[in-house]
Amino acid sequence: MKKLLLHPLFASIFILLYVGVFALYCLGESAEFIKGFTGGGMEIITYTGYTLSAVIVLWFVKDFNTTKLLPSYIAFLFLLGCAVLREMGVQHWIPSKDTTAFKIRFFTNPNNPIGEKILAGVILLTVISVVVWLLVKYTPTLIKGFFKFNPICWTVAAMGGIGIVTKFADRFPGNYRKAVGESLDPLVQSWIVLFEESGESTLPILFAIAVIQWHLIKKETSYLQSK
Repeated sequence: MKKLLLHPLFASIFILLYVGVFALYCLGESAEFIKGFTGGGMEIITYTGYTLSAVIVLWFVKDFNTTKLLPSYIAFLFLLGCAVLREMGVQHWIPSKDTTAFKIRFFTNPNNPIGEKILAGVILLTVISVVVWLLVKYTPTLIKGFFKFNPICWTVAAMGGIGIVTKFADRFPGNYRKAVGESLDPLVQSWIVLFEESGESTLPILFAIAVIQWHLIKKETSYLQSK
């Protein structure tokens, strides 16, 4: 199992199998069935993934309990919490007169209270600052590790890849409607939503996998150094 987890392609294969299971489950079903599943069962699965991820990350806290790694651990834990809040709909909690915060139209709409804009702006800048700090700190390491087939770097790359693809899937129906002037076929749209939701639900699991991989590599390195 350890050898499997530390294979560079483990995360990518996991994504294919994970999303494939839900595709097979919904194969041949109607648009209404798929829509009901993504809005019900898929939501439960997603929250379960976040819960398991949080438990695993907290379980291996000792692996990051150093002056060098602890700030990064706190930053990753913060982003995990932000992801959970986003999944719960925090972007809809702030506005009293609009539908969604953290979008340009929310800040440019003169009808939205200035206090709500300040709150949303502070939250957004905080999250962006943490992300930029992590990118500046780890991007060189991730690039080098990727070409050295480091499993953690490949898992992070898989997270980024599925994140980009699911964001594209999220925007596609709306962009298609604007470009063509009509909506997608309901069945096609339901499949796109299924792919988006199932793909997004892999993110917390992939994060947990990266933490486990770090634990295994650290444990193996410590064992070799002790010999």
